[in-house]
Amino acid sequence: MAALSTIGPRHGGCGSNRISADWPGAIAGVSFTAYLERAKIPIQIDIGFGDAVTPPPVENNYPTLLGSTAPRLLTYPRETVVAEKLEAMVKLGIANSRMKDFYDMEVLCRTLSSDGKSLRDAFHNTFKRRGTELPLDGTPLAFTLDFYEDVNKIRQWIAFSEKNRSYVEPIEFKTLVAHIAKFLVPVTSAARRNVTFTKTWKPGGPWS
Repeated sequence: MAALSTIGPRHGGCGSNRISADWPGAIAGVSFTAYLERAKIPIQIDIGFGDAVTPPPVENNYPTLLGSTAPRLLTYPRETVVAEKLEAMVKLGIANSRMKDFYDMEVLCRTLSSDGKSLRDAFHNTFKRRGTELPLDGTPLAFTLDFYEDVNKIRQWIAFSEKNRSYVEPIEFKTLVAHIAKFLVPVTSAARRNVTFTKTWKPGGPWS
């Protein structure tokens, strides 16, 4: 069986760099090369410090490809994953070209159950930690007609879909955004108004 190894001194070591310094935490990147026999596999690991993780981290098995024992790691709860992607959508506004985040959000709202209180708390804590204001009316620009009918956004979504057609199902960008908005806007609105939100989301919705 082929063995996977990582670089050693003879390969030049590994590199690290500061990725972001524009918010109250820090993100560092560590990059190195793994070898599967003669195949080179570049790997980058992004490391965040000071994030508001809500609820606390959970232990999960990290899947392996070669039948090795799966390492058990502390991982972000899905509520914080959603909150951080939403915060990026709000902060970037019309400049947002991160189509993978839209894809991820749609998959999450279609396949997972969510507790409204935990998700609302994650939104509140993440936005507060990163110094980003929640939209006044609870609806991010990314979920409005000005965004999902923007010609450049449609082109970006089509390009992303075609590049990743092996796992991205064909769907119009405005339809995808509508699915996400149905999931997130009620919670975003509650977090903005600083009120409780106790509904439950089942895969595909709606909140009940």
